[in-house]
Amino acid sequence: MVINNIDSTHGKTYTFLSRTMAQVPKVDDPELLLDKLGWVGTIKLNLPLVTRPWLNELGLYVQLHYAGGQGRLQAGGTHRSYFDAWGKEGQALTEWEVRSYDLKTWRKRFAHLVWPTYDLALYVGGPALWNTQITLPSGNLARLSELDDSTLRELNRSMNTLVKQVVAHFNKTGEWSGLLELYCESCGRRLYVWETHRRICPYCNAEL
Repeated sequence: MVINNIDSTHGKTYTFLSRTMAQVPKVDDPELLLDKLGWVGTIKLNLPLVTRPWLNELGLYVQLHYAGGQGRLQAGGTHRSYFDAWGKEGQALTEWEVRSYDLKTWRKRFAHLVWPTYDLALYVGGPALWNTQITLPSGNLARLSELDDSTLRELNRSMNTLVKQVVAHFNKTGEWSGLLELYCESCGRRLYVWETHRRICPYCNAEL
């Protein structure tokens, strides 16, 4: 099923796929959480203050802090974390020590939000972190570092509209239709972000 959404402000149509009956895999493995939540936290640190709150849209709050050579990664609700890891600045986050983890609450409230939040973070912050090209509302390609203030504001409005639409669809149906445009170059299938984790296409077994 294809869902078209129109931004009445700019007259732009967004198309995204809702793949029926697809379930978002739950993530409760500590090592995988360190990896994906670590990326969310890292991206959040590199975002301007105006766009950081977008990463909280799904209800999973991730915070990464560094001070005095030490780092702390926290994730959970607005006012309370249920996953808490510590490590040294410069150390790979997957090597950090998980000091507190409420597995029961995590599985109930947050495990299904990890992949969508990771997808959202890469969509919002990936271009800023890696200075990669993105498609502007006009259809042109550019890097964020090349944009003037007016174009950047227009881009932010368009991205925010799409984020809210996809999140609303997820909250209503439980289906994550996706923000990133990920495809297998061999078979052409569109992929969910979690289907790219092993770097093997689940449909044709080609390397991604």
